[in-house]
Amino acid sequence: MIAMIKPSLCALLTLGVAVHAWIPTTPTFQTRSGATHRAVTTMSAVPDLKGKVIYQRLLHRLSPKSDVVVHNNFSVEERVCFKPDEEDEGYLTPHGRRTLILRGAPVSDTDVGPELFRLDVHERSIPTGVGSDSAMECSICMALYLSSNPDVLVGNVLELQTDLGLGGLVGSIAAGFAEQVVQGQTEGSVSDNAATPATNGDSHVAVDDMMPHKHSVPLPESLEKLTLSGGDDELMNLAFANVKISGIPSEKIEMREFDWRHQRPERLAKQRYHVVLGSDIAFSYPTCRELSRAVAYSLEPLPWEDISAARFIHLCPEHRDDVTYLKKFLEQGYRMNLNHGYVKLQKIFLKPVILDAGDPESKVDEEPLEVQTMKESTYQSLLAMHSPDYTGDNGDFFFPVENGAFSMGSSSSSSTNLEQEPSSPWLQ
Repeated sequence: MIAMIKPSLCALLTLGVAVHAWIPTTPTFQTRSGATHRAVTTMSAVPDLKGKVIYQRLLHRLSPKSDVVVHNNFSVEERVCFKPDEEDEGYLTPHGRRTLILRGAPVSDTDVGPELFRLDVHERSIPTGVGSDSAMECSICMALYLSSNPDVLVGNVLELQTDLGLGGLVGSIAAGFAEQVVQGQTEGSVSDNAATPATNGDSHVAVDDMMPHKHSVPLPESLEKLTLSGGDDELMNLAFANVKISGIPSEKIEMREFDWRHQRPERLAKQRYHVVLGSDIAFSYPTCRELSRAVAYSLEPLPWEDISAARFIHLCPEHRDDVTYLKKFLEQGYRMNLNHGYVKLQKIFLKPVILDAGDPESKVDEEPLEVQTMKESTYQSLLAMHSPDYTGDNGDFFFPVENGAFSMGSSSSSSTNLEQEPSSPWLQ
């Protein structure tokens, strides 16, 4: 069975004004027998929409109250297209993939900002509306955070538990555009060129020059390579599909199957990164011990020429109590220096746009901008850096968790339940 959202669209379609029923706050859910082949959104008592398409739009941007370096007013628009269901009158069904559009700073209060980049997202399920996926929202928040801190993407960057790859992928591109703004450069829009998902049997997959994109996108000058990692083969394939259509140069990105849970320190230390990213990583106590170990051994020691560099950056919703344990393990168990902050994500729900089915999507941006409502979500940011006394070779003695000088609760010893070399076809 597929659960369906059933908002009323009468006022939207007859008066052309904002309708809060389209806002996914407290929707009514119902199940229809036999509807197992697609996700649908329903409407009730509305005029005939035959031959029409409806675009639902949500604009994400950071509040000026966010703890970031540059308030550049970039935004990410989330857009889902619907069309009338041909089999069931009165129903809408998603048409195409969810689209994320990176936008520059608006020039007026009635402008959403110029389109810089767009991505038609490959994801696990059919989108049922904007603002309904918490993991995607956190990835968007990470992307906007990186665009507001473009200097942090230096050297080799690893994104842990990358999900669909959107946080590191869109964030790196957004940071590249933000860096151009700082340097006074301008850049036209970059379009997505759809591609078919592909897989590769290697554990480290360098996205080769056969990537079917037409455009190159800007990246921060100091970024050497972005590595997207995860332990779910299906999500890795979807992330790979998103990478292929992104336009990122193949030499600048890599896919790596990497399950940070229960990894041995010597394996973790084989490859180190200048920056490690995480977007609302699913952990709990005592799993946060394994995450802390993965961060500590995967992150490079601080370079003496710039002790503010090499860092771990994690964003998650403010209500995540598990972060307390992660902080304790990083700070006390691995002697890392921590900084805390808050990122406030504004969510601006725009009036849906109704067009003729044959109209180009570009006409959406020609319609008058009308706001339905605004919401704000608060995320907590955690930045961790190694102690200057950590050399990269003394972890077994320097880290209290590894030498037995620190324990919390009933955590197992460092050698318990650690996996042997994994056998996934993505792995090395």
